[in-house]
Amino acid sequence: MQVPKPSTTVQFVFGTGQWNRSRPPAVDPCDEVVRAQLAAILASPAFIRSARLSRLLEFIVTAALGGRTELLKESVIGVEAFGKPPSYSPREDPGVRIAAGRLRTKLTEYYMYEGATDRILIDIPKGGYIPRFSESTAFRAKICRTRWHRATLAAVATFVMLAAGLLLPHSTGFVA
Repeated sequence: MQVPKPSTTVQFVFGTGQWNRSRPPAVDPCDEVVRAQLAAILASPAFIRSARLSRLLEFIVTAALGGRTELLKESVIGVEAFGKPPSYSPREDPGVRIAAGRLRTKLTEYYMYEGATDRILIDIPKGGYIPRFSESTAFRAKICRTRWHRATLAAVATFVMLAAGLLLPHSTGFVA
């Protein structure tokens, strides 16, 4: 499967506590994880209301996961996903390009709101229809924050217990 080169992004570098301008991580999420992400996207209100975009996304992701990237051409998508006649010509009908542009916008909106903490990102880079799957930096940042919060909570709880243990026997006049 030919995957387009990822664009440059800004992301958090774990272990350093700093932000770094670099490429998204190269991940090869298993089919199950990507299919679960696809199901989550298709079940979202924005995609439930748009059967056409849902069909397009499902067709593109399913073909890519099945190693059938040769199906991800505008003419094939028009016939297979949208039910256009076999004589469909993308030059005469830009419907697939328009739908793909709307799908890219809808995916961006999904990941800005509902899917902001999703683990896997499904992206369809401009200029083609082959999806790119990557691990979300927001998901990794959430895990990092959760670990940090747990460690902080444990430290505070330990401090409180130690302080209470040191102060309690000395401050009470209780004799057993």
